[in-house]
Amino acid sequence: MNQGYIKLHRRLEDAFFYSNEKILKLFIHLLIKANYKDDSFLVDGKKKILKRGQIFTSRKKLAVQTGLKENFIQRSLLLLESEQVIEQQKTNKYRIISICNWDMYQDNEQQSEQQIDSRSTTNRQQIDTSKEVKKLRKNKEDNICAKSDAIAPHFDAVWGLYGLKKGKVAAKKAWDKLSSEEHKKAYEAIPEYLASLKKTKFQQKYLQGWLNDKRWQDEFSEGKKQTDEFLKGD
Repeated sequence: MNQGYIKLHRRLEDAFFYSNEKILKLFIHLLIKANYKDDSFLVDGKKKILKRGQIFTSRKKLAVQTGLKENFIQRSLLLLESEQVIEQQKTNKYRIISICNWDMYQDNEQQSEQQIDSRSTTNRQQIDTSKEVKKLRKNKEDNICAKSDAIAPHFDAVWGLYGLKKGKVAAKKAWDKLSSEEHKKAYEAIPEYLASLKKTKFQQKYLQGWLNDKRWQDEFSEGKKQTDEFLKGD
């Protein structure tokens, strides 16, 4: 069992799921359960390696631990995966969840800089190395925030959220024709559209046609609903 503490970066407040207390609870639970160092264990008689920032778990186990519904957990994990917050390896018995950029958020900054200082031969080298480390760390933080914090950061996030893996090239062309405001509205409408398909059993349209026809305008009068509406329990 992992012991000790974890770090919560202040940039978490800017994450797209921060206002959804259930997804936030799930993500913090993943941070708590993630390995703090590489380890090995046996599964069905085979040796598995679990690296730093990875969790060996299952949807049912997460539901028991967090008190959240299994369907909600499944949808939330898919959403976090599409936004490149996590990665998943799934089987019919278990799943391994990897938290992207775990090292960047959980490294002990003071300890890292002390190790760098101990290897330096002059005070000037110590200062220069420390500044370079901080600069590299800041660049990594900026890169991950650019990927996962915006509501509709890029086409790949929309493609992952939409789920129908056909016609990507054509869909990308349709996406590029839309304005930034239309990008936002389309992205916000996708969860509601997918939820409506589950209730009506209608066939899901190709993303290209859905974007070209701007179906979010006439199909969804409440297109500004946030992702947490889609992720509410059945």
